[in-house]
Amino acid sequence: MSKAKAAEIMAEVRTRTRSEVGSMVELARISPLLRALMMAWSLWIRTMISVRAWALRTTTASS
Repeated sequence: MSKAKAAEIMAEVRTRTRSEVGSMVELARISPLLRALMMAWSLWIRTMISVRAWALRTTTASS
């Protein structure tokens, strides 16, 4: 692959990412409820993962 083609692809990816992030920011600005929901969801997932990891540690330690 030529350097020009690689640079072109990188520029494409960068602009696409920027536009997606922009639309996400707009969505968050429009709906603070949605943002709160997303934050709560990620927190819930993190809690579940840590709880499962803790449960695995305690069960392996006790047995």
